[in-house]
Amino acid sequence: MRRWAGLAAAAALAVCAGCAPTDVGEPGGGIRVSGEVGAVPVVEFEAPLPLKEAGVSTLVRGDGPAVGEEDPVVVSLSSFHGQDGVRLEGAGEPQVLFVSPDDLGPLVHEAVVGAAEGSRFLVTQPVEEGDVREMRVTVVDLLELTPAEPGTLEGPVGVGVGDDGRPELRVAPDARPSGGLEVTQLARGAGEQVAPGQRVVLMYTVWTFEGAEVVDSTWTSGVPAVLDLDTAYPGVRTGLVDQRIGSRVLLEIPPDQGDGIQALVMVADVVAAY
Repeated sequence: MRRWAGLAAAAALAVCAGCAPTDVGEPGGGIRVSGEVGAVPVVEFEAPLPLKEAGVSTLVRGDGPAVGEEDPVVVSLSSFHGQDGVRLEGAGEPQVLFVSPDDLGPLVHEAVVGAAEGSRFLVTQPVEEGDVREMRVTVVDLLELTPAEPGTLEGPVGVGVGDDGRPELRVAPDARPSGGLEVTQLARGAGEQVAPGQRVVLMYTVWTFEGAEVVDSTWTSGVPAVLDLDTAYPGVRTGLVDQRIGSRVLLEIPPDQGDGIQALVMVADVVAAY
């Protein structure tokens, strides 16, 4: 999976309504941020913000696993013009970054190392675009992921579990695709259900049905992928909607609901959705 550009190039975040407004001190004095971690926040301040040195504040301390140097993380960014308070495009789009100065920028990198998933940060920094110099306000959410429980399946299309928890596919020599979409829940999660139109964070492997050859897998790198359901294969979209976060799901996908060429098999761990 490609490494994304740093914070200055990424333009967005996601946060859900319902959280009480939070007043923060320096470096974001006078800036109010409200909303739950994981949905586009409401950010209020008196514009224009005066130019000052860059700074970062921790708004919410999460209770998920701590992240370390070079770990892949799923973040959501929301940036606002300090000149007029207008939000930049791209808010609410989870993306995979690495905990490094290159991906996060030195300021955010220092704050994120050792922080827990579920944390939120406020970043203020001066930027210059053409003739315009202004402060840029960015809310950074470190999204929490829910690993799926491994699940197994016996039968013509069987699923086992490797030593590291990755799924292993077994297709009997005489097994044939059914011709339709087959969805089997290997392990049921306890989180919220995936809704149409969401972006889903997955660990997955895709195989050909014939020969069980790996087509694509996040387990090779250990880095989760963010899948936009609106642009996913129809079979994947149908198979993942209504699944609960923390589930492991087996999809047998016919060509007309997949790549249009061959039947595919996918085992997907649904670790988050926003």
